[in-house]
Amino acid sequence: MAEIHPYYADWETRQFRCGSCGWSGDAAQMPSELHTELVDYSCPRCDRMILIVPLPTLGDIRAAAAAGSPEAVAQLARIEGRED
Repeated sequence: MAEIHPYYADWETRQFRCGSCGWSGDAAQMPSELHTELVDYSCPRCDRMILIVPLPTLGDIRAAAAAGSPEAVAQLARIEGRED
């Protein structure tokens, strides 16, 4: 079963292992597919889905920005700039 990781987590730098074929590597090495509410990442060897990352909601972005995430702070600034 694919692992689900919050957007503002360590999934971009973590190592993953495919339970089907044993491949291991990071998210950058996996093919991904963007959907409306999430991105899924699959094993480059056997195509088994390994990782699911839900895209952040505005509430997620605000919470991560308040917690000090530089990426979320920058995203929130861009969003709030468009709201003006």
